[in-house]
Amino acid sequence: MPLPKEFKERVAAVRDLFRTEGGEWTIDRATSRFSGKNTKAKAKNIRQAIEALEGAGLLLSYEDNGKQRWYDASLQAIA
Repeated sequence: MPLPKEFKERVAAVRDLFRTEGGEWTIDRATSRFSGKNTKAKAKNIRQAIEALEGAGLLLSYEDNGKQRWYDASLQAIA
């Protein structure tokens, strides 16, 4: 799927990706799910969307071996 150009739509697309596929995510994994070249700008846009979702409490993150990972916060309530 293409990465939306508008910020709001991009945040919704990333949110839907995390919810439908589940699991833990890195920027590289999330970037690979959107069509087009994996550029620095694409990764930056996805990181901004992830940070917005984390700021809203919809995603949680932790660091593992120097790499930040995110997951859907609703999974925390289940655990």
